Order: sequence, then structure tokens, then C-alpha cells
Amino acid sequence: MNGGLGFGYDWIANDYKFVKISEIFRDPPQWHPNEDRENTVEIYDLNIGSWGVFNYDCEEFPNIHWFPCFEILYKGAYHWCAYAETKIILCFDTTSEIFRAMPHTCHSYDAKRYSLVVLNESLTLICYADLTDIWMMKEYGVYESWIKKYTIKPLYIEAPLVLLKDHLLLLQSTSGLVMSNDLTSDKLEEVNLFSSAHSFRMIIYKECLTPVPKVEETVEHNSMIRGEFMYQFWVTRILGHPTKFNIV
Repeated sequence: MNGGLGFGYDWIANDYKFVKISEIFRDPPQWHPNEDRENTVEIYDLNIGSWGVFNYDCEEFPNIHWFPCFEILYKGAYHWCAYAETKIILCFDTTSEIFRAMPHTCHSYDAKRYSLVVLNESLTLICYADLTDIWMMKEYGVYESWIKKYTIKPLYIEAPLVLLKDHLLLLQSTSGLVMSNDLTSDKLEEVNLFSSAHSFRMIIYKECLTPVPKVEETVEHNSMIRGEFMYQFWVTRILGHPTKFNIV
């Protein structure tokens, strides 16, 4: 099963929502692109305390590309790297519950991987394999506003992890080492962290005083959500010690 997961806040309804995109392949597959898979899109509304199924055309709905850091919350919408005849960024607006697609700059048949970050408050696409290209969308939603901001020499990247202070890119090498690359000086340094491929992730978060509503009759649903979506992350500052915390 492939797919994507998103979590966001609906500021109009004062509500938290999950969106779950599942691409389920039949066993054994018959290798017919639209006949061997079943797509489902479900939305969990915390105020209501239940899942709802999103209606869509299965053959038309994009396929999510699962890469490390392939998803990001930006401007009240969740974004995933996806494919729909060409490579796109799939967006889900938490308030309107509307999906939309934005084309990005990389060729449909290149061998690159993709990650999404925020650079200078702009949605940014990292295309990596050998050379790493960093594209920034200067005007959100406008294809013509994509500009190539940086090109990084080959670093044998397993995956980008996070972008700090608009210039410090933390990434994991194919050997498992976590490294920092200063985009302004192209200086590369090792960070005192090591992990096997696809088992390590960093997340930037902001503290918020917005309460998560608790509804007595949805305890069972909330327990399921906590069990499925609560993760423990190790956040390590470059100068400091690891801090363990929970994200629900």
C-alpha cells in the first residue's frame, strides 16, 4: 500500500483534520495501471469525531510519490509530490477540503527524487540524485514564478531532512551520516548523528496555544488516531543535546 498522510488546522471551523490517501494494490497484481489498484481518500474531522470518504474519480486521482520529506504543510494546505500524467505537487486545502494540482519544474522522465521545504517563506522543491537543484516558487501557485535558487555538487544524498535558517540544509548521505550543507557558502560538515536509510526524520515545529478539543463521545476515535499518528522524534540542535518529545 502506498499513499500520503496530512494533518492541519481549519481556522474557520476551529477544527483539526487528518487526510489519508491510500493506494492499495491487488494481490497478485495484474499490471494494468488503473485496474490493479484502488485509491481511497479519507478525511478525519476531530470536531465530528469520525472519518468521511472523499468522492473522486479513481482513474483521475494522482498517485503519491513516496520519498523522504515528500510532504509539507504550507499556507493552510498540505502538499505532496505526486504524479498525474506528469509530475505535480498535489495540494489539499484543510478549510475548503479541496484538492488541486500544481505543476513543478522537473522533467517527467528524469531519474530524480523530490522533497518539499520552505525557503524564504516560499514553497521550495528539492530535486536530487547526482546534482541537487533547489527550485523556489516566488509567487505561490504561479508556475512561471519557479526559479532555480541553488545547484549543489554531487553529495550522494539518501534524502534531504530539513532546511534551517533559510540556508542550512541538513541531509542524510547514502552511508547514513547526517550532514549539513550551507547553501550560501557550499560548506559541507558532518553532524554527530547516524541512522540507517529511511529511518530518520527531522521536523520544524512552532509552539501554539490553540487547544485541541476533547469530545467525550469520540474517545474511541481519538485513541485510534493517537495510536496511528503519534510519533516520537529526536530533535538535535547543531549546538546542543538531543531532546525527545511527542507530536500528536
